[in-house]
Amino acid sequence: MIPITQNYILHELEFIETRRYTINNSSLHKTHGTVNMLNLVDGKSAVIEGDFEPFIVHYAETFIIPASIKEYSIKPYGCDEVKVLKAYVRS
Repeated sequence: MIPITQNYILHELEFIETRRYTINNSSLHKTHGTVNMLNLVDGKSAVIEGDFEPFIVHYAETFIIPASIKEYSIKPYGCDEVKVLKAYVRS
């Protein structure tokens, strides 16, 4: 069994990519035609905006951006900085 730590990285042959972002302003993300699953892992809350009704996520909440959305932004809401974990299928 492999111990999972903060620095654990999936093997290059795995089809899921995970990234951790520290955001203190607005951060633009592109889906590249694949579903994005995100979790707010640090910070009070964030506002998510794109080609849809903006919504707010709170600490420890998970949200999904469909592949049909081309790009979206994440920015802190009610705090100075948030950290987001994003998972998506590698292309």
